[in-house]
Amino acid sequence: MTNILDRAAVLSGRFRITNVHEFLAFQIARKLGDAENARQYAILAEHYPDAFLIKAFRKCAAEGNPNRDSFLRHFRNLTHQES
Repeated sequence: MTNILDRAAVLSGRFRITNVHEFLAFQIARKLGDAENARQYAILAEHYPDAFLIKAFRKCAAEGNPNRDSFLRHFRNLTHQES
């Protein structure tokens, strides 16, 4: 049986998914139309709980047009960072 991370690595191109946090980061990047920057989302996933990434994605998706800028705005708001 093929490992899900191995299959995801094929889908992600140069970005090699090695754990569930990176898989989540890649899926969020892909759904935002920003898969080429998946590594940047993985860095966020490395430093913040998955729940923050999921909540930021859900908030920007609820706006009807999920994109990188919207995601980052919600993420900064959740983590109390200034833009």
